Amino acid sequence: MSFETLNLLENITVASAYGRDYNSGSDADTIFYSDKNRGAGYYKNGDGVHTVFFHTEGFEGTITIQATLELYPGNQDWVDVHTETFALDSSNSLRSTTITGKFVFIRAAYHIENGEIITARYNC
Repeated sequence: MSFETLNLLENITVASAYGRDYNSGSDADTIFYSDKNRGAGYYKNGDGVHTVFFHTEGFEGTITIQATLELYPGNQDWVDVHTETFALDSSNSLRSTTITGKFVFIRAAYHIENGEIITARYNC
């Protein structure tokens, strides 16, 4: 069985996401999405246990890992499988979690208010 590490998010800042400074009034409910990436279910192998790794700096916001079992997913085919919330005091944060499932595709949904998402990676 081979393992692949996928970059879900990389070098995301407030400026790169919004194209300007964050506005708590108009941007409070804004969610961005990464591109979809092949999961273990796409390859039909493995035990479905995978690690997600988050590296942030001064990041305030949330990162949600979403997955689907659909080969051709639409907007309504994604489900949340894990959410990490980062407070402003998470100056340089390294976190990881394990998720289980033979997902065909995965992606990240994120809300950023401050700081940077250096990387979010998924092993499949």
